[in-house]
Amino acid sequence: MNQRIHLDPKSLNAIDKAMANRIHDQDPGASVAVSFHGETVLAKAYGRAQLEVPRALTIHSVLDAGSVMKTLTGLAIALLENEGVLSGETRLRDVLPEFPDYGDALRMTHLLHHESGLRNYTVLLYYMAGWHEQAPPSPDDVYEAICCAGSLSFEPGTTYEYCDSNYFLLAQMIERVTQRRFGAFVEERILTPLGLIDSAILDYPPPQTEGWAEGYLRYPSELRSPYEYRTDTSSVTGFFPARLAYRHIGAEGWRTSAVDLLVLGRNLAEQSDVLSDAVRERMVKVQRWREDGFGYGHGLNIGTHRGMRYVGHSGEIQGFTTTLACLPDEALTIACMTNRQDVCAWTLRDLVIDAFSGRRRSAKRGHKGLDSPPTALDELVGFYLNPISASFLEIIKTGDSFEVSFNAGAVLPLSGDGPWWTEDEIRIIRLPGSHDQPSLIVQMHDVASEYVAFSSQGEGEDFQVYEGTYTCEALNAVFVVSAAERGVRLTNVEPRRPSMNLFYSPTIRDFFWSQDPHPELSQIQFLRGEGHVSAFIYRDYDGDRRESFQFVKQDAECL
Repeated sequence: MNQRIHLDPKSLNAIDKAMANRIHDQDPGASVAVSFHGETVLAKAYGRAQLEVPRALTIHSVLDAGSVMKTLTGLAIALLENEGVLSGETRLRDVLPEFPDYGDALRMTHLLHHESGLRNYTVLLYYMAGWHEQAPPSPDDVYEAICCAGSLSFEPGTTYEYCDSNYFLLAQMIERVTQRRFGAFVEERILTPLGLIDSAILDYPPPQTEGWAEGYLRYPSELRSPYEYRTDTSSVTGFFPARLAYRHIGAEGWRTSAVDLLVLGRNLAEQSDVLSDAVRERMVKVQRWREDGFGYGHGLNIGTHRGMRYVGHSGEIQGFTTTLACLPDEALTIACMTNRQDVCAWTLRDLVIDAFSGRRRSAKRGHKGLDSPPTALDELVGFYLNPISASFLEIIKTGDSFEVSFNAGAVLPLSGDGPWWTEDEIRIIRLPGSHDQPSLIVQMHDVASEYVAFSSQGEGEDFQVYEGTYTCEALNAVFVVSAAERGVRLTNVEPRRPSMNLFYSPTIRDFFWSQDPHPELSQIQFLRGEGHVSAFIYRDYDGDRRESFQFVKQDAECL
């Protein structure tokens, strides 16, 4: 096979220089470890493990791996499958009989491949019920939330939807069938045999040793809503400790070093004296290939990256990012970890791949300017909402160029003179009608949707009609809605759950929004019964069906 990866001292020097340019010695850092044909060719750390008492990050510093924990959980399942203790057809309720009847159709294979239809507990608890990372729910709280969800988003086995609840429940199944604590089982069967001496599973308070790194954010992380710190980002500078306190094993809950992560990847993709071929084959078994060309195995994404076969997983959790990348045909394995979220591990991974393959990064593409910007597009600058899907877009003018941003994400240049196009052929058409409130038709992949313009000022509107106390029994959550000058404010009655204590600006009738990187975009819609406000729901654009949960106004009947 013609390999595209070559070991070159110049490549190593280029990686080292690029890393040093991105990570300053006095800032939180990153660790990178690379294996080529079974040999470690790069293992180096940059920056600090801790800022308060300055301590350098090392290749053995222990960071939180976030969702890369799913790879360990998937491997633990593969070991039990290989021994006949579990199988893909094992019913969830056969192992966890107390799980509600709505999980009758669930098999272990549905959880492994993210095809269960379960509700994501991170959405339920953090982005709806208002739990905060500084006072997180216990594993029992997580289990109860999943059980109380009451229904599935879709029929199991019909759709792929990444969901932390799947791997949390897999860890519960492992504990039930082995009659052992999950961390103890993983330590005995995986960590110790593979020689992962820097690793620990966080299903019990781990010892605080010198090797543990603190995660850092670009905003304070006290027990209050992160949104409150970002209304004026110019006043927030420097790094702030995340003080991560999660204990949700299965989907997350692994602290490790880049060196240990590299050893795991090498055993999965390059060679292994510990893992059998049968176990390794189970790890990369894919049930469904997605539109992006990737499939999901036992805690691994499998596909093609930069033109090469790719196996790996990435993770991001308060103050940390991690990626494990294996290119089996190239005999290359890469482990990258950061204890800061403003420099992402997967960006460093691609830097390493490009350096080894000799690929030059293309210059940043400039915006496509319009020769003569049409007046019609100039008039469309502003915010738009799709009331059906709750998707949101903004048309932006920069100089003589125009861009569009969907759901507060990346900006895409617009070209044309009506209709207007993005580079990936999203088409935007203005609907004829009132100039006071223009509407757009947005066509993506042969699906056309209408977006309605709105102003987020809301000055002078009557917001008192929304005031009251709203309860969601399924989430055991209660919010007080109060009117403000230009919108409404939600406040959780439980002080330990302030993450969704937000100010919402109005969009179109009964719709409100709050924009911020965490959790990017939150929208609520008030519902009416017989003309009166009776409940509100969280709206979303990413398909996790959070609209299913109503927060019912006290003394108001549910619709």
